[in-house]
Amino acid sequence: MKFYITFFFVAITISSIAQLKQFEIRGEAKFYQNKELMIETVLTSLNDSSYVKDINIKKQTQLPFNVVEVKEGEIEIKGEILYPVPFEVSYYDENDSSIVTSNFFFVSAGYASIHIKDLKKTLSVIDYELDEFNSEFLKLNELLQKYKLERRRIDNSEIVTERQKILNKYISSHPDSYVALWILIIDFETNGFNPLFKTNANLFSENLKKITPLSTLLTKLSKFQLLNKNDMFPYGQLEFDNEIKQIANKSKYTLIDFWATHCKPCIQEFKLLTELYLKNKETGFEIVSIAIDGKEKSNQIIKILKQYNIKWNNYNDYNGVSFNKFDGNAIPFNILIDNQSKIVKINISKEELADLLTF
Repeated sequence: MKFYITFFFVAITISSIAQLKQFEIRGEAKFYQNKELMIETVLTSLNDSSYVKDINIKKQTQLPFNVVEVKEGEIEIKGEILYPVPFEVSYYDENDSSIVTSNFFFVSAGYASIHIKDLKKTLSVIDYELDEFNSEFLKLNELLQKYKLERRRIDNSEIVTERQKILNKYISSHPDSYVALWILIIDFETNGFNPLFKTNANLFSENLKKITPLSTLLTKLSKFQLLNKNDMFPYGQLEFDNEIKQIANKSKYTLIDFWATHCKPCIQEFKLLTELYLKNKETGFEIVSIAIDGKEKSNQIIKILKQYNIKWNNYNDYNGVSFNKFDGNAIPFNILIDNQSKIVKINISKEELADLLTF
């Protein structure tokens, strides 16, 4: 049986003019004696490395990721960085494929100390000697604790909105906060688009707007198509727009449902959608599924569609290129439109949809 402890970190990309500084992380990890530490960035693990180009970690192996062995109950990581960076520690049990991820902790230039216990019992790894950034993080996290987000969400939209309201006030009085910046970035990357992200991103100081992480975030946010109830569906974003329009014109309601093969909640919803579809198809209800996987998943897409006996049309938006213009990273995601292609509801629940179709 083999185990891994994964250190996920978010690296801060800097301008070519800035000079990287040395950092060192030392950690006590007696519980994981003789185990391995795999080091990756949070955003790279989410398939996005655009924020994390200019951090240097001294590798101890030739593997594409950083592996560190726990020796004598301790770990040591060295590298170069400029600004504070949030890390997290994950423990992966290969035997049962379970992962436990710690709370964030921040590292800046210089020395950082962490204390890793059994992560299944204790998620905090922050040592007792807190620097200014970890102190700030704990205080801000306490403000946000009531609205804690799930990493792989089903629908966190209401929670995201409440978190952003709190961050709005905080950033307004702390426009140079790297801690608030990275919380905003991670909320966006793990939960998809929310209009308040744009508002809050623009509250940061001009100095922070010059660094790549924030400029990257602002660029990404500018590309999103805001969708609101009663707006017309924005045709022109998808290669198969004409097909969707023809289906919508012939139906009372059409549900446009984005999904992916790795999204278990998406696949679990197919059973409920099938029931609603068969019950309401004759009265004008139609569904269009759009898979956002890469081309390499084509066979798996077909297999899942056959497994759930999907009778409606499914299209492929490879790698979610068009999907990114609507919502970005949050699935399940759906848009319900009427026969005039007017948006009735965004992210309608199956219960709401069932009630709507009964009238």
